[in-house]
Amino acid sequence: MRFSLSSMFPVNGLTRTRSRALDVSLIPVREGLRLLAAEGLVTITPHRGAYVSELSHDGLLEIYRICQAREPLGIDLAIPQMTDQDFDKIQAVQQRFAEAAKQQNHALALQINQEFHVLLYTPARQPLLLELVSSLALRSACYRQMYSSILARDEMAIADHTAIIAACRYREVDRAKVLLVEHLRHTVEGVLSIL
Repeated sequence: MRFSLSSMFPVNGLTRTRSRALDVSLIPVREGLRLLAAEGLVTITPHRGAYVSELSHDGLLEIYRICQAREPLGIDLAIPQMTDQDFDKIQAVQQRFAEAAKQQNHALALQINQEFHVLLYTPARQPLLLELVSSLALRSACYRQMYSSILARDEMAIADHTAIIAACRYREVDRAKVLLVEHLRHTVEGVLSIL
């Protein structure tokens, strides 16, 4: 059963209606709305209701400004800690990403792209940083989905990832940070071009 939040709905009325239709208690429906709100897909306004969040230039830019500030920190902290095993894992994920892109499986490519970014920062052993990376990735997913079906985007992302991996492998921290910011900029520019 599918539901649409095409306009403003009172949260209490919405949750009761949905919980009855799904034959579940109010708690899972409310939790689902909270999760959607955490991903930036739904906005819940107290005493007013819930509605589908609009995609905007400002929203995208805010997300990516934060990404451009924190992801270079992640790579800066991770590179000195990276082992051959880390590089093998990152390279394997990159190969899976390239294969998904080649098969034009855009949903899978987006998931693998997220895995790639998390693996880059995992050696830093900074759980809060990884949580922020994952949280902002969820918030930007709706934007990235719009852009993911453009073939040139996949080719650019594969080239960006390859260059980032090489810089990490050679312990070129400053170069890896520059490449990472460029990679994020490519995504922002691509999404803005179709938003």
